[in-house]
Amino acid sequence: MSSPSLERAARRSLLADTGYCAVSGAAFVGLGGRVGRALEVPRALVRGAGVATLVWSVALVWMAKATAWRPWVAVVATANAIAAALLVATALTRPSRKVGAGLGLAACEVGGFALFQALVLRRDRARRAS
Repeated sequence: MSSPSLERAARRSLLADTGYCAVSGAAFVGLGGRVGRALEVPRALVRGAGVATLVWSVALVWMAKATAWRPWVAVVATANAIAAALLVATALTRPSRKVGAGLGLAACEVGGFALFQALVLRRDRARRAS
């Protein structure tokens, strides 16, 4: 993959991440009560997480368009890895298998973003070193 195609892949991953976060955030805001009951946490916590995720999705758009893409992809990959780990930890503490499975699936999706973004950065670093 050439550098322009790596940059394009990185920026597209940020934009895809934007869509995922926007949909998730809107769902948490709109379904805060139901999600809160399923997770056994206060509705306000779920809605707050939804608002934070919506704000993050707006920031992702800005990051995807920033001139210096590498540092932002690294930040987002790290945030996605942390979010995936938190989702796994939450999944393991839920009494309901269905809820745990849903959180586990979300962890895989978010972890997939982190992995792809990390691989793009690794390939870009190797290309620039050669």
